[in-house]
Amino acid sequence: TKRKWNIETSNMKTKERKKGINGKKKGSIFELKLAKQIAEKLNIEYGKYIRRTPGSGSLLTRSDLWVDEKYRHNFPWFLEAKKRATATLDKCNSDNWEVYNWYKESKDKIQHDPSYPIDSPALLVFAKNNVGPFVMIGSADYMKYVAHNFTLHPVDLFNMYVPKYDVHILLWEDFLLL
Repeated sequence: TKRKWNIETSNMKTKERKKGINGKKKGSIFELKLAKQIAEKLNIEYGKYIRRTPGSGSLLTRSDLWVDEKYRHNFPWFLEAKKRATATLDKCNSDNWEVYNWYKESKDKIQHDPSYPIDSPALLVFAKNNVGPFVMIGSADYMKYVAHNFTLHPVDLFNMYVPKYDVHILLWEDFLLL
């Protein structure tokens, strides 16, 4: 609640303030949305062959989404999802870009994940309120999995290369067209 002073009556009025979604819940909703979109793209059952990992990747896998091994040939990605107010592209040339640090964390997690091969490609999906989602992919994985797979003409895509970090940024909706 927020208090507001009413000059006419010289007393305090209480005005109800709408509660926002906390960060953890916002992230969970974001992960669930991504998982359901991937399930639809792959034409597989959500909950059985793909699902959000409870506890932000702390149980079955360190990835935020678990994909059954028999479908990984269609979706080989070790996915990390972040929905934060600080998820911006405007600092991509800074020395300590938070978004890139999230991507590096996901690459490090692969090395310790029992359910994904060590050479699995890392995929960071990030967004902030009303902006994105975007996908960050390392250049080597971009060339191996993405560059030759688009059915759209490259001019129609948002594809930003960040040479300082050797990564590509795509729109999530374009990535889903692969």
